[in-house]
Amino acid sequence: GEAPATEVPAPPTVTEVPLADFAYYESPNWGYIFSWDTNKWSVTDESSENGVDRLLIAGSEGSVELLGGQAYSGDPATCLTTAEQSIWTEPDVMNVQGATDGTYDFAYSDDWNAGNTFQIDYTDGQAQLWKIDCYQLAPGAEVLRITVVGSFEQFDLYWNDLVNISTDVAFPRRSFTGIDASDGYLTGAGTGCPSQPYPPRPLRDGAGFEVGMVTWYRWADLNSRPLAVLILENTSAVDLTIDALQFQLVVLDPRTKAEITSIPVTQFEWLNSAGNEFDPVQSIGPGSRSILGLGFQFSSGPDQYLHFDINYLGLDPVNSLVAKLDPAGCGAAGGRGKPVKA
Repeated sequence: GEAPATEVPAPPTVTEVPLADFAYYESPNWGYIFSWDTNKWSVTDESSENGVDRLLIAGSEGSVELLGGQAYSGDPATCLTTAEQSIWTEPDVMNVQGATDGTYDFAYSDDWNAGNTFQIDYTDGQAQLWKIDCYQLAPGAEVLRITVVGSFEQFDLYWNDLVNISTDVAFPRRSFTGIDASDGYLTGAGTGCPSQPYPPRPLRDGAGFEVGMVTWYRWADLNSRPLAVLILENTSAVDLTIDALQFQLVVLDPRTKAEITSIPVTQFEWLNSAGNEFDPVQSIGPGSRSILGLGFQFSSGPDQYLHFDINYLGLDPVNSLVAKLDPAGCGAAGGRGKPVKA
């Protein structure tokens, strides 16, 4: 008799990923990538002169400035101290002090990052908050400074948004000094709260050698369709071919971390492609970065606190984990409350 017909799975829906409303900026000199919601923020200044890359965006929530270059011998703590001192040169500044949430301050510092939130009082009785974060772009060489400025009223209304946008940076591979042998994550700039809750992971070939890096950049759940944006950097000396359809979402129980199910890609879009953004297979040149939006059809049901892994099966199915997505994140400013006016 005739063999039973084999059911052919439906191809992924090739439609625009909703996260395409976000704009993406790549530093021309230093390779970090920053993004913002174009419905909330607009670019007011962008320049690249003498090795210094500057981006300034503004909106109803405040303003955000990114300044990257060779300075402070790559030391984030020196960057932060210098930035605090420079506030005094602003017109009509009467006082500068570290802000608190009524109990704790916002200062943090380690080898790769340093930051704080400051209350600035002016002679006219007005007060602003400046949230300043400095990151090491390359050991002993370059830093990135991000300054978020707003009134107390703006920070009170938009605290989580302003904290999150100040950490929405994907760092280049050279910002990371190594790979943690215990968990396989990269160590370096922006690898912990109050930055992204999970560090980037190396992308390995079938022989286990690093050929790229994947940074989790954005995560959302729109109408029960989990969406993720990944930054993929080619760290090898030859072209790296990536097939968007080889990514897979793994749903995990939040308590036991056991796998519940795995889901294939149902939407994708190469967000900075010079060619066809809906061609699943793209080639990334050595040292270059591509931005990939992925969509998955999944309903979380009554448990909205599920955790997710993203695997890439196109290179090494054994070492396939490239991103961990935790809906809880790490909390605004490492769990601090909103600043309180002194």
